[in-house]
Amino acid sequence: METAYQTNRAPQEGRSEPVNRDQLITPFLWFDGKAEEAMKFYIDVFKNSRIVSTMPGPDGSIMSGTFELNGQEFIAFNAGPMFTFTPAISFFVTCDSKDEIDQLWAKLSADGSVFMALDEYPFSKRYGWLGDKFGISWQLMLSDSSQQISPSLLFVGKQHGKAEEAMKFYTSILPNSHIVQIERYDEKDKDPTGTVKYASFYLNGQNFIAMDSSLDHQFTFSAAISFFIKCRTQEQIDEYWEKLSLGGEEQRCGWVQDRYGVSWQIVPPVLGEMLDDPDRKRANRVMDAMLKMDKIIIKDLERAFSGDSSDDQSHPGEDLLITRTFNLPVRTVWQAWTDPETLKKWSGPKDYTCPDAFIDLRVGGKYLSSMLSPEGHKFWSTGEYKEIVPNKKLSMTDSFSDEHGNIVAAADLNMPGDWPLDLTITVNFEESDGKTVMNLRHEGLPAEILEDCKTGWQQSFDKLERI
Repeated sequence: METAYQTNRAPQEGRSEPVNRDQLITPFLWFDGKAEEAMKFYIDVFKNSRIVSTMPGPDGSIMSGTFELNGQEFIAFNAGPMFTFTPAISFFVTCDSKDEIDQLWAKLSADGSVFMALDEYPFSKRYGWLGDKFGISWQLMLSDSSQQISPSLLFVGKQHGKAEEAMKFYTSILPNSHIVQIERYDEKDKDPTGTVKYASFYLNGQNFIAMDSSLDHQFTFSAAISFFIKCRTQEQIDEYWEKLSLGGEEQRCGWVQDRYGVSWQIVPPVLGEMLDDPDRKRANRVMDAMLKMDKIIIKDLERAFSGDSSDDQSHPGEDLLITRTFNLPVRTVWQAWTDPETLKKWSGPKDYTCPDAFIDLRVGGKYLSSMLSPEGHKFWSTGEYKEIVPNKKLSMTDSFSDEHGNIVAAADLNMPGDWPLDLTITVNFEESDGKTVMNLRHEGLPAEILEDCKTGWQQSFDKLERI
């Protein structure tokens, strides 16, 4: 595979920077359900590596984790298939021995993809570029320096030719930052003369690499790899948010996409501490507050954490109770709730349809369904099954989501009322004389839409009666 990597060089000899133990910038890796597996894989591949901490999700499995590879911090996060890893951001690994680079190559390339074979090139006695089995790209190079892992940014497509500009932009924003070296393409190269063949720069003492490539790469930067900036104060959050979003895009929950398409998260470490609190009510209040934010506001997180009523972050909501008798056997009504194809026939108020339904019917399993309005607007919901007693009882969480099952705040969908992040639905079934008495409890609804929700459920049950 011909790429611009054929002209890479190792970092400039004779110049090194002290390792910054207070790592300001952490690569954040977005996995589709494989964060735990990936962390265990990487700490087995790299020396001096360990899992530092993990945070469980609602089902008890690992939702996120912090881990170190050769002493450098990374974050792995389980979400969904919203983003895909691309080679636009890879990790450049220098090794000081042939045995070391060969061992790394053997492990990382297993079940992966080879972009440039591990071999001798004009620019290196031993170099290779690959995508591992999770889709993350690695460049391995034999060097005089000991093992070091550096994020590498490849500017292609619309971003081609902007590597030098981007380095100047980043080093002007972050402290203890400077450009170390730039090697440019010349008349002998296929790329435009003067663009960046290889460059290295430091952001707060951490090494980064940047390159331009004019080749027709079918990828660009992806939010699957973002850079997490730890901000201790609101002043730091405000500064980095304003500067990195200039010419880019402000996004939800502390995310920023800069003018070059690289994603950053401007987040205080205290947020992770709050979300990891053993008091799940406090943690959920913080999560609910955070999902409503663009730029993170520390004092609002603190109010949500403490349950300060003046912040209006937490409301108990109202419970909706409905009892309905169906002229159907209990097994039919149970199937209406637990079989996705049957659910599609009745879920949603009058004139609404349910085009999509996915059900993993087990405790800890999840459901995902959509509701299509007459105007063509699609609303998604998801939840996790908490209790299942066949033909007797179903209990599950209930949240708004996107099409991938990622929970979103009701405010993002312009829903009226102050909704909690998670509600609870409990349905009890009892058969008598061939009929089914069903009791539904929908907990945590905003008071102002309680009647609308009741009407919506009753209209749905009217359709269930006819299946």
